[in-house]
Amino acid sequence: MESLPPEAAGIFFRGKAVEPIVLWQHKWGLTFHIPWYLFLGGLAGGTLTVAALADLFSGTRERLRDFSRAAAYVTIPAILIGGLSLTFHLGKPERGFAFPLFFTNYQSWMTIGGWILGAFAPLAIAYAAAWYLNISRGLRTALALLALPLGLLMSLYTGFLLSATWVIPGNRWYVPLWDSRYLPLLFVLSGISTGIAAAGLGALVMGRFGKGSGGDRAARESQ
Repeated sequence: MESLPPEAAGIFFRGKAVEPIVLWQHKWGLTFHIPWYLFLGGLAGGTLTVAALADLFSGTRERLRDFSRAAAYVTIPAILIGGLSLTFHLGKPERGFAFPLFFTNYQSWMTIGGWILGAFAPLAIAYAAAWYLNISRGLRTALALLALPLGLLMSLYTGFLLSATWVIPGNRWYVPLWDSRYLPLLFVLSGISTGIAAAGLGALVMGRFGKGSGGDRAARESQ
C-alpha cells in the first residue's frame, strides 16, 4: 500500500483525504510529462476537430480552407510532443510503442485511450499530408469524416480517465475537481477552444510567411 506524503496530512473533503497540488510530484514524479500530455493531447484533439469541421463546411470559402489547413498542421507537433511526453513517462519508452501487448484491460479508459492515441496520430499525419500535397478534395473529405469523431474522442477520453481514477485504491486520496460528471465535457470544450486559438495563430503565421502548401494557388482553388 502506498503511503501518503506528509503534505497531505489533515486535508479532507467529504470525509476523504484531498490531494493538493503539492502531491503532483509524489504522484507523477519530478517531471511534468503527464500534465504536458493532458494539455497537448487535448489541444491536438481540438485542432483536428476544428480542422475537420472547417474543411467539411468550407465549400468555396478560401479562408475556411486556410483555417482548416492551419489547424491540421498545428495538430502534428501537439500530438507528437504530447505522445512523446506520455511515452517517456513510462520509464521504458519502448512499452509505449508496444501498448497492444500491455494494455489488455479493455474496460479501462487508459487502455481505450491508448488505442485512441494509436489511431489518432497516423490519421492526423495523413490528414495534414493531404492538405500539404493538395490531394483531391474527395479523399480529404473522407479523412475529415474520420478525423472529426476521433478528434472529439481524443479530447474526451482524458476527462473520463481522470473522473474514473480520482480515488487511488488503498489510500483514499481524493481530488474534488475530478469527481464530476462534467469533467469529460470540460475537456472537450477546453480542447476545442484552445484548438481554435492555436489554429487561428497558425493561420496568421501561414498568412504572413506563406500558405504552407506544396501546390500553387490554382491547385488550392480547385479544391
